[in-house]
Amino acid sequence: MATTQHHPVKIGLAYSIGLSVISVILTIIFYVTSAKTVLWTGYFVNLVLFLGVLFAQAQYMRQHPEGASVKELFGIGIRITLIVTVVLTIVSIILHFVIQANPGNAAMGGANDSMGNSPQGVDMPRNSGIFLISNVFFSNGIVGLLAALMGAMYFKRNQKTADHD
Repeated sequence: MATTQHHPVKIGLAYSIGLSVISVILTIIFYVTSAKTVLWTGYFVNLVLFLGVLFAQAQYMRQHPEGASVKELFGIGIRITLIVTVVLTIVSIILHFVIQANPGNAAMGGANDSMGNSPQGVDMPRNSGIFLISNVFFSNGIVGLLAALMGAMYFKRNQKTADHD
Protein backbone atom coordinates (compact mmCIF):
# COMPACT_ATOMS: atom_id res chain seq x y z
CA MET A 1 0.00 0.00 0.00
CA ALA A 2 1.45 3.31 -1.04
CA THR A 3 1.34 6.16 1.42
CA THR A 4 0.95 9.70 0.29
CA GLN A 5 3.58 12.16 1.35
CA HIS A 6 2.15 15.51 2.51
CA HIS A 7 4.65 18.31 2.50
CA PRO A 8 4.39 21.34 4.75
CA VAL A 9 4.34 23.58 1.68
CA LYS A 10 1.17 21.92 0.33
CA ILE A 11 -0.65 22.08 3.66
CA GLY A 12 0.49 25.64 4.23
CA LEU A 13 -0.57 26.71 0.74
CA ALA A 14 -3.97 25.05 1.03
CA TYR A 15 -4.66 26.67 4.39
CA SER A 16 -3.25 30.00 3.18
CA ILE A 17 -5.64 30.09 0.24
CA GLY A 18 -8.61 29.04 2.36
CA LEU A 19 -7.88 31.50 5.15
CA SER A 20 -7.21 34.29 2.66
CA VAL A 21 -10.57 33.72 0.98
CA ILE A 22 -12.42 33.61 4.32
CA SER A 23 -10.63 36.73 5.60
CA VAL A 24 -11.23 38.66 2.36
CA ILE A 25 -14.92 37.74 2.36
CA LEU A 26 -15.27 38.84 5.98
CA THR A 27 -13.39 42.08 5.29
CA ILE A 28 -15.59 42.88 2.30
CA ILE A 29 -18.72 42.13 4.34
CA PHE A 30 -17.49 44.44 7.12
CA TYR A 31 -16.72 47.21 4.62
CA VAL A 32 -20.06 46.88 2.81
CA THR A 33 -22.07 46.90 6.05
CA SER A 34 -20.11 49.88 7.43
CA ALA A 35 -18.90 47.74 10.32
CA LYS A 36 -15.20 48.21 9.50
CA THR A 37 -14.75 50.79 12.26
CA VAL A 38 -16.22 48.52 14.94
CA LEU A 39 -13.34 47.14 16.96
CA TRP A 40 -14.50 43.51 17.09
CA THR A 41 -14.44 43.09 13.31
CA GLY A 42 -10.64 43.30 13.21
CA TYR A 43 -10.37 40.92 16.12
CA PHE A 44 -12.72 38.50 14.37
CA VAL A 45 -10.49 38.37 11.29
CA ASN A 46 -7.46 37.91 13.58
CA LEU A 47 -9.26 35.04 15.32
CA VAL A 48 -9.86 33.34 11.96
CA LEU A 49 -6.13 33.57 11.18
CA PHE A 50 -5.12 32.37 14.66
CA LEU A 51 -7.40 29.32 14.56
CA GLY A 52 -6.49 28.56 10.94
CA VAL A 53 -2.78 28.40 11.77
CA LEU A 54 -3.48 26.09 14.70
CA PHE A 55 -5.71 23.82 12.59
CA ALA A 56 -3.03 23.60 9.88
CA GLN A 57 -0.40 22.62 12.41
CA ALA A 58 -2.73 20.05 13.98
CA GLN A 59 -3.43 18.52 10.57
CA TYR A 60 0.27 18.33 9.79
CA MET A 61 0.90 16.59 13.14
CA ARG A 62 -1.85 14.05 12.38
CA GLN A 63 -0.24 13.30 9.03
CA HIS A 64 3.31 13.11 10.43
CA PRO A 65 3.09 11.97 14.05
CA GLU A 66 6.63 10.61 14.06
CA GLY A 67 8.45 13.09 11.88
CA ALA A 68 7.16 16.57 12.58
CA SER A 69 9.58 18.93 14.21
CA VAL A 70 9.01 22.25 15.92
CA LYS A 71 10.82 23.92 13.04
CA GLU A 72 8.46 22.40 10.45
CA LEU A 73 5.37 23.30 12.46
CA PHE A 74 6.59 26.85 13.03
CA GLY A 75 7.44 27.15 9.32
CA ILE A 76 3.91 26.14 8.33
CA GLY A 77 2.47 28.77 10.66
CA ILE A 78 4.78 31.52 9.41
CA ARG A 79 4.09 30.75 5.73
CA ILE A 80 0.34 30.84 6.32
CA THR A 81 0.64 34.08 8.30
CA LEU A 82 2.73 35.81 5.65
CA ILE A 83 0.47 34.86 2.75
CA VAL A 84 -2.80 35.71 4.53
CA THR A 85 -1.42 38.97 5.90
CA VAL A 86 -0.13 40.15 2.52
CA VAL A 87 -3.37 39.22 0.73
CA LEU A 88 -5.52 40.86 3.39
CA THR A 89 -3.37 44.00 3.42
CA ILE A 90 -3.64 44.36 -0.37
CA VAL A 91 -7.41 43.85 -0.32
CA SER A 92 -7.83 46.30 2.55
CA ILE A 93 -5.78 48.94 0.72
CA ILE A 94 -7.86 48.44 -2.43
CA LEU A 95 -11.10 48.75 -0.43
CA HIS A 96 -9.74 51.83 1.32
CA PHE A 97 -9.04 53.53 -2.03
CA VAL A 98 -12.48 52.56 -3.33
CA ILE A 99 -14.03 54.19 -0.28
CA GLN A 100 -11.85 57.29 -0.64
CA ALA A 101 -12.98 57.59 -4.27
CA ASN A 102 -16.66 57.40 -3.18
CA PRO A 103 -16.73 59.16 0.22
CA GLY A 104 -20.51 59.63 0.30
CA ASN A 105 -21.33 56.00 -0.41
CA ALA A 106 -22.85 54.74 2.84
CA ALA A 107 -23.02 51.18 1.53
CA MET A 108 -19.24 51.06 1.28
CA GLY A 109 -18.51 52.59 4.66
CA GLY A 110 -18.97 56.26 3.84
CA ALA A 111 -21.22 56.84 6.86
CA ASN A 112 -18.70 59.06 8.62
CA ASP A 113 -19.57 62.66 9.35
CA SER A 114 -17.38 65.61 8.36
CA MET A 115 -15.20 65.26 11.48
CA GLY A 116 -14.26 61.67 10.66
CA ASN A 117 -16.30 60.17 13.50
CA SER A 118 -18.14 57.02 12.65
CA PRO A 119 -21.58 56.16 14.01
CA GLN A 120 -19.89 53.89 16.57
CA GLY A 121 -17.88 56.80 17.98
CA VAL A 122 -14.49 55.62 16.73
CA ASP A 123 -12.38 58.45 15.34
CA MET A 124 -11.18 57.40 11.89
CA PRO A 125 -8.92 59.92 10.12
CA ARG A 126 -9.86 60.73 6.54
CA ASN A 127 -6.44 59.82 5.12
CA SER A 128 -5.70 56.82 7.27
CA GLY A 129 -3.52 54.80 4.90
CA ILE A 130 -0.69 54.39 7.38
CA PHE A 131 -3.13 53.45 10.12
CA LEU A 132 -4.78 50.93 7.80
CA ILE A 133 -1.52 49.31 6.73
CA SER A 134 -0.12 49.12 10.24
CA ASN A 135 -3.36 47.88 11.75
CA VAL A 136 -4.01 45.16 9.17
CA PHE A 137 -0.41 44.22 8.48
CA PHE A 138 1.04 44.24 11.96
CA SER A 139 -1.97 42.97 13.91
CA ASN A 140 -2.39 39.98 11.62
CA GLY A 141 1.36 39.41 11.56
CA ILE A 142 1.66 39.41 15.34
CA VAL A 143 -1.40 37.20 15.83
CA GLY A 144 -0.11 34.74 13.21
CA LEU A 145 3.37 34.72 14.74
CA LEU A 146 1.92 33.96 18.17
CA ALA A 147 -0.25 31.20 16.71
CA ALA A 148 2.75 29.69 14.92
CA LEU A 149 4.83 29.71 18.11
CA MET A 150 2.09 28.44 20.37
CA GLY A 151 0.98 25.75 17.94
CA ALA A 152 4.51 24.50 17.32
CA MET A 153 5.21 24.21 21.02
CA TYR A 154 1.84 22.68 21.87
CA PHE A 155 1.61 20.11 19.09
CA LYS A 156 5.22 19.01 19.53
CA ARG A 157 5.31 18.75 23.31
CA ASN A 158 7.57 15.69 23.25
CA GLN A 159 10.82 16.93 21.73
CA LYS A 160 12.43 13.48 21.61
CA THR A 161 13.06 11.87 18.26
CA ALA A 162 11.33 8.72 17.09
CA ASP A 163 14.63 6.78 16.82
CA HIS A 164 14.19 4.61 19.92
CA ASP A 165 15.43 1.06 20.22
